[in-house]
Amino acid sequence: MKNVLTTWIDGDAIIFALPSHSLKGYGRTLVKCEMLGNDLFVTHECGVTKSDRNLSCRCTKTAVDAFLSIQPNVTFENVIYETKNITLQPTWEQVK
Repeated sequence: MKNVLTTWIDGDAIIFALPSHSLKGYGRTLVKCEMLGNDLFVTHECGVTKSDRNLSCRCTKTAVDAFLSIQPNVTFENVIYETKNITLQPTWEQVK
């Protein structure tokens, strides 16, 4: 499992920075987890999802596990995966 490098809060959303690897070298992938209604939305874009949106990657599993470690009492009916690039914002509050 990947390690969470940094964590931010944006309202009800929690954003995790995870290590990423590509042909260009090492970097970071941002994954946003947010409860909307009874569902947990997990939004990110990485090399795996760029090549095929139907593939799952370790980023989402790591982010959901990290989200549940911060919000252990949250329950959700579904996990909804969205492929969209998340860009760091200056308004986010860094918590780790």
